[in-house]
Amino acid sequence: MSDPSTPFSVLPALLVLIPAVAAVAVALLGRLWARAARWTALAATAAQTVLALALFQAVARSGSVRAVLGGFPALAGVELVVDRLAVPFVVLVAAIGMLVVAVTSSEPAESFLALVLLLVSGLTGVFVTGDAFNLYVFLELAGLSSYALVATADTDVAAGAALRYLLVGTVGATLYLLGVGYAYVATGALNVSLLGQRLGAGTPAVAAFALVAVGLGVKVPVVPLHGWLPDAHGEAPVGVSVLLSGLVTTAGAYALARLVLAAFGIEFLAAVPLARVAVVVGGATSVVVGGLLALRQSKVKRLLACSTVSQLGLVVLGVGLANRLALTGAVVHLLSHAALKTGAFLAAGAIAESTGAKTVREYGGVARRAPLASAALAAAALGLVGVPPAGVFASKWYLVAGAVAADAPVLAALVVASSLLSLLYFWRVLERLVAAGDAGDDSRPPHANDGSGARTPTGIAVAATLAVLAGVLLGFVAAPLETFLEPTLTALLE
Repeated sequence: MSDPSTPFSVLPALLVLIPAVAAVAVALLGRLWARAARWTALAATAAQTVLALALFQAVARSGSVRAVLGGFPALAGVELVVDRLAVPFVVLVAAIGMLVVAVTSSEPAESFLALVLLLVSGLTGVFVTGDAFNLYVFLELAGLSSYALVATADTDVAAGAALRYLLVGTVGATLYLLGVGYAYVATGALNVSLLGQRLGAGTPAVAAFALVAVGLGVKVPVVPLHGWLPDAHGEAPVGVSVLLSGLVTTAGAYALARLVLAAFGIEFLAAVPLARVAVVVGGATSVVVGGLLALRQSKVKRLLACSTVSQLGLVVLGVGLANRLALTGAVVHLLSHAALKTGAFLAAGAIAESTGAKTVREYGGVARRAPLASAALAAAALGLVGVPPAGVFASKWYLVAGAVAADAPVLAALVVASSLLSLLYFWRVLERLVAAGDAGDDSRPPHANDGSGARTPTGIAVAATLAVLAGVLLGFVAAPLETFLEPTLTALLE
């Protein structure tokens, strides 16, 4: 375990502060010099990525990096903790944040980029905080930035989606905060480690669990708390859709897993079987309902958004199974889904920019007119189905093994069936990509920029390809990642 006095102990705070300070600088610079604002945002996210990689190396050597703000004793102050479970997601946030900033040319640049940087700061905080209240603060920072970013599409539908997202997100955050309040009354602690030691399985703990689980279930989202997601993700600018589906929902799922396992703990789940059943049923229902919703969508971005509900249902399912294999699968799935869904949304954005095609029907023959973006979208879709060697194949392998280890063959079958369901809704897109275009399709003029916040279609397609390659690479490093995660997951399950 890293000593708080080591040089690496400043990295968690820096990773939160750099994008936050850059957001202020971008907001001020952008009014005078838009190009300087963009370069500032890119430099900040690049620096954050480099520091995140340095933190990864430090955690790989020492197991964790800790810092307590304000000079208070450990566990009494505001603690920042980055362990082997958190650090891959810290790198993920920095890398995808840098990728989105790199392909962004939205106007007005200062407001859009400042919001992106604030979102990145809040999301980083979610992964580095060791305090349940400050988790709320960081979730709200990310949430407020997300609501505003959805509205930057500047359409009536997007404004309505942003308002619904705001209302539902506020309810979820309030429920979470009430749950933390119950836990504090019961234990006198907000530090997640102390909560895990003191909370027990009495009535206050059960009430706290219910409120926290529902509040964070909105953030994931878990069915039936998912109604805000298709509009928010589907109507947002493409860069925002990437951040929402690739990072914001990932942070919600991580927060749910961290609180369930660290604050409540495996003993609580054993003592209150209904709590575990609720998590498993929520995950399983999300897998099925999200997939069925995706089948009904005609717009490609909405299809991808509904797919997120189904894919993250598998993560929640892994948390409910609560054994090492299932949790390894949940982590690999979260990382793989974030990378592949980033690639899918960027590719869909490139296709929309270059050909005007936004619906499944309009995708007829698109592969001929936008070959690189179409190839990236097809590879992302197949990866999300679980075709090897993509990371999703490895994650589902672990999830199936975890379900078998938990003597839950029905859940193992559901994980396998989820691939078939994914293939059904993605096949509609894949078939249209290579089909002969409908009459008049080739004469359709290029789509004008509608605030998607991205550079040329080729630039977006290249970024999409890089993200998809990362999602495939995770399939090759799944075994080393399992070894890397094992000490932290074992400690959480003790």
